[in-house]
Amino acid sequence: MSVPPSNYRLHGTPPYSLVVLHGGPGAWGEMAPVASQLAETWGVIETFQTKPTLEGQLAEIREIIKKFVSGPDTLIGFSWGAWLAYLLAATPFGQKRVEKVILIGSGPYEHKYYLELIQTRESRMSPTQKERYSEILKNLQDPHIANKDVIISELGALCGKIDQFEEEAIEESFPIPHFDLDRSTHFQKALNEVIGMRQSGELLKEAEKITCPVVAIHGDYDPHPANGVKIPLEKCIPDFQFFLLKNCGHKPWTEKYARSDFFQLLKSVLIEKV
Repeated sequence: MSVPPSNYRLHGTPPYSLVVLHGGPGAWGEMAPVASQLAETWGVIETFQTKPTLEGQLAEIREIIKKFVSGPDTLIGFSWGAWLAYLLAATPFGQKRVEKVILIGSGPYEHKYYLELIQTRESRMSPTQKERYSEILKNLQDPHIANKDVIISELGALCGKIDQFEEEAIEESFPIPHFDLDRSTHFQKALNEVIGMRQSGELLKEAEKITCPVVAIHGDYDPHPANGVKIPLEKCIPDFQFFLLKNCGHKPWTEKYARSDFFQLLKSVLIEKV
């Protein structure tokens, strides 16, 4: 019988003080290049979220932190992981344990910005990409297709190309953990929970509970609207900083022109005293 993979990976040496959270949901391993770079200075925990509910994923992260982190920790979340970092910081556990939150390529915090994201993506698609995009979305809704994991991977690859400023992404080779889960259905509840919170206004209201500094790093070519992060959060979080990277799409560490600036900025933000 094969042993299931662990829901975390350690980079660098103790003490572990940085926790990186991937996007997706279910994009396990995508934060490894970031963790590896930061591990030259800090001990880093790369978490893999496997639970089908929002609270399940937050609890999963809490348990990993309790296991490896003895003091205050910094959460670095990308995309979906940015929302998780934000929401965890708003909990009583986060108020006690989290000393800084860094949001990379976060989704918007108010529903009114969502349409802008869709319009930007569609405006960048070729006719062929639009046709395939529609087919993928249709297949994801087809009840006769049992395991849609391959389809969700294709959707991720297509959006990844559209969201990238430089056509040729910088890819680094790290082992990618595999969990025997159909991501398109397994994580739908968690995703819908946060989308529902955004539609009701509850997602932004959580900002009032965050007591630590929050930093947002965003690419100027990221279809996730920068104003959907900057404008809502700067009104609600007293200690908030926003940085916009030039010539940068959704995933800064894969961008030819922005990668160096991204890592320099990220490390400088981490070194800053809170």
